[in-house]
Parts: sequence; C-alpha cells; structure tokens
Amino acid sequence: MGNFFYFSKLDDGSRGGFYIILKNFTDKFLKSSQSHASMYIAKELRQFITTHQIEKPRSLNEYHIEYLMFGIFWRKYSGYSANINRVLHSLCNALYQIRNQSKTLKPFIDKIRGKVAVSRLYKKNKTYELIPIYENIIRLINWLDASKNFTEEVKRLNNWLVFLEKKSPIYIARFISNAIELEKLFVSMASPVLGNYLQSVNLSVNKHKRKYKNREAANNYKRAEVEYFFYMMATEIFNRELKGEFDKTTRKVVLLPTSLCRPKSVECKLNSDGIEISCTGCSEDCQINDISRSIEGSGAEVQLISGSLDFSKWLSALETNPNIGLVNVACVLDMFPKVYGMRSLNIPSQHILLDQCGCHKHLPSANCPTIIDQQQLLKVYHFIPTVKQPNNKNILKVKPGTFAPHPKKPHKEIAKVKGEKIMG
Repeated sequence: MGNFFYFSKLDDGSRGGFYIILKNFTDKFLKSSQSHASMYIAKELRQFITTHQIEKPRSLNEYHIEYLMFGIFWRKYSGYSANINRVLHSLCNALYQIRNQSKTLKPFIDKIRGKVAVSRLYKKNKTYELIPIYENIIRLINWLDASKNFTEEVKRLNNWLVFLEKKSPIYIARFISNAIELEKLFVSMASPVLGNYLQSVNLSVNKHKRKYKNREAANNYKRAEVEYFFYMMATEIFNRELKGEFDKTTRKVVLLPTSLCRPKSVECKLNSDGIEISCTGCSEDCQINDISRSIEGSGAEVQLISGSLDFSKWLSALETNPNIGLVNVACVLDMFPKVYGMRSLNIPSQHILLDQCGCHKHLPSANCPTIIDQQQLLKVYHFIPTVKQPNNKNILKVKPGTFAPHPKKPHKEIAKVKGEKIMG
C-alpha cells in the first residue's frame, strides 16, 4: 500500500471489516466524549444558532465534531497561520478565482498557487506562540480560507466566530484549551484502531515531498494522519444523522468519481455535456459499468463526477428538488467538502469512502484507478445485485437524469468525448 495515503483493505485482503471497525470506534468515541466539556460547548453553540437563526439547526453530534475539527486545525495549522496577512489572503483568493474561471490559465495559475503555498502559507513560524485569543482564531480561519483546501469547513467555523465574538478572554482561552484536550483524546483513541489503514501517510509525505514541492498538489502531502482519522469518523456520523431523510427520498442518484473508470483500452468513451457525465458501457470490466449493472432495476441513477468544480455545478442544480437522495463516493479528504455541500443545500445523502485515493490528478504516483467496496455500496440503499450479462451488447448504458433498464442510445444533445484522460 506504499503508493497510497490510506487503504481501507488491509494486506490480508479483508475489506468489510473496516466499516465495522469504524462504526464501533465512532460509538466508543461519542460515548467517551459525552461528559467532556466539549459537548456542553457544542450544546451552547447549537442553542446560539437556534436563537439567532443563523442556520437551520443541525444535530448535536454534527456541532460536536465541528468543535473537534477546530481543535485538530488549531493543533496542526495555527503555527502556519502566523504568516497570514491581508495581502497574502487577497492574493490567494484572487489566484483561486482566476483558476476557476479560466481553463486555459488553470495549469499556470496552479503552479503559482503551489509556489505561494510552499513558500508562504506552509512556512511555519517557529517563534509564534499559540496564544489562545480570539484574534488568533480569526487568523487561523483566514489561513484555512487562503489555502482553499477547507472551503466548506471555513463556512462552518465562521459560525463559531460569530458565537465567540462577544465571549470573554477567559472563555476563549478555555474554549481553545478544551478543543486541544478533545483532539488529544481523539488521537489517543483513533491511532490504535484506524492507524493500520494509514500506514502509508508518513511514507508518502516523505517520498514525494520534494517532487511536488511547488505544485498545487503539494497541499495533499501536508495533511496529517489525524485529519484522515477525523474525516473517516465524520463520514460515519453524517451517514447516521442523514439516513432517515435519505430513506424517505423517492429519487436516488449514485455519484461516482471518474477515477473509478477502468476501460480495457486507455480511451474512455464517456458522455459529457460540460456538467453531467455518464457511462456508455464501453468496457465490460470497468468498475463504473459493473456498479451500474449491479444496481440495475433498483430505480437508482448513476452520475459521474470529475473534480470539485464539476461537482459544485452539478449539485447546485438539485437545490430545488426535495425528493432526491444522493449516494456520494469519494476519497477521505475529498469527502467532507461534498458532505457539507449537500448538507448546506438540504440534500439527504449517504457516503461511501473509496478503498484508496489513487486519483492521478492529485496523486500522480498512484497511477491506477481507485477502487470501491461494492458490497458496502449495495448495503447503503439495499440494492439487490442483478445477474451480469456476459457480453457488451447487453451492457447497461446510463443517461444523465435517468436510469435505463435496457440499453439506450446517448441523448443527441450530449457530445461524445473520446480519448479523455481519466482523472479524479
């Protein structure tokens, strides 16, 4: 597993055990933290949000893990945040906006962003003391925003800023101290249990640190083990909180990353109209085609997602549809922004982690398709697998917005894209 940051299938080939272990660990952590001071602070925040109508109140567990998230970020990134200032923050925002607006300039801008990140954002100030004051919380959140790796997390932490704005210095100091204690408790419990699935994190960081020093992808090599632990547990918690709403929806859509594509030939004959991407069933052995056939007859639909920008565009179109439920498949670090994105639009969802993060775009060293535990996917929606057809003539072809029980030709308005590189 040396080429990957995490792997939910151990060397003995076992897969399903990961989800059982994750469930049991989550139960244990939530039980252990019930009497922790952090739970009372989470309750206080939820009451504040309800009273001031800042957002639609969410579950207590969601606010509690946000507090844990703050503690993790404070411990990991507050030393870096000493370098943030208004000019650097504005520069990072401007570069990010340009790269999102211009596909032509994107590769060039990403190189600049990589150099800025390594030389400025990730230049740790060793003389900086982690003074537990409100101004340094603002500084940390500004740094997180400038990095553009935590866009959805920043939106939630801004609610905490409003909550803390009029609190006393003593309260702020205790708030940060309790967050640090919660983070330490979490690490002490998670490392022995989930650490086996992240044996390659430090190895990958050291191996590729110099190679990706001035690239945008360098940000992925700065993430710590505790962040993987956190996002794994957070995914489990969100699945629990959203399961009831998800089951009530009448339309189900399975979102699969294009990094799962595995055609026999290098060329993937997917269909794309610029936003929606669909599988044409060009290869019988392709994972996406295999998944599509497995859930045939269930009434579910399959959509392919390539990158966070495509996901955001696609997701925004569903905001006014109250009857849709999404099954999102993504790697650990890419999961949480999507969870929060769906949550902010009140779209019920369930989430499945990729067995490994092998996206060529962010992890060129992996250089192979990602994989997924299909049995876990089937459990989410109680899919009943169908008998696979033996030849390509009977392979299901999926069209955006529908789920075809029989092969159909692609919609005329959708242009067939040939020779497109498969990226996550």
